[in-house]
Amino acid sequence: ANTAAMLAPYKNKPDFKGEMVMSQGDIEAAVLKYHKQGDHISVHANGDAAIEAVITAFEKAQKEYFRENTRHMIIHCQTAHENHIERMKAVGVIPSFFGMHVHYYGDRHLDIFLGKERASRLNPFGDASRAGLDFTLHTDTPVMPPWTMESIGTAVTRKTKGGVVLGEDQKISPEMALAAYTTMAAKCSYSEKDRGSISVGKLADFTLLSQDITQCDPDTISDTKILKTIIEDKTVFEA
Repeated sequence: ANTAAMLAPYKNKPDFKGEMVMSQGDIEAAVLKYHKQGDHISVHANGDAAIEAVITAFEKAQKEYFRENTRHMIIHCQTAHENHIERMKAVGVIPSFFGMHVHYYGDRHLDIFLGKERASRLNPFGDASRAGLDFTLHTDTPVMPPWTMESIGTAVTRKTKGGVVLGEDQKISPEMALAAYTTMAAKCSYSEKDRGSISVGKLADFTLLSQDITQCDPDTISDTKILKTIIEDKTVFEA
């Protein structure tokens, strides 16, 4: 709907870049206020202009009032540039990518909104992985149901609904996609000591899958079934 604030105009609207809902000054003031209070901040920013504004606010807040291990987050963060990835790592920000967008809306971004160059970088999982930047994946429920396996499959194959591979260099391994839903995700709530991996002393939270998604054909990951779900040592779902 051309609502993301972009640094360059939309392909289908050459005279329009979208609009920010807050001024740079207001963003920086809000971030600094909650940063100084010791809060954990998550900001919705999708277009590269919005991402730029939020990263700048985090950088300024850290410069004025340094905190260790803040783990502030940028939600969606779909059109982040390579330098944004580097700056997020430097300032300790964790992006949460809307990975399913590649599959369900990738063709439209390619043909209508962004064009090939920008659409191919949509949700830059590969750049984040190569930079060693922690990130998570989400489906933006209720925009889409919490389709975890489909989300992981999309991150691995980068295939759109039309079958186009959107950004070969932005693919990640199944192990990395799993980490985005487990170990790296646990860091976002400072709960890695209790969950995120199956380890002695942690909560017994895990799922049993119908196949090993690290060994199967990547195109079949999305078809993987959940056979059983265990939460704190109790079976809460069984197929």
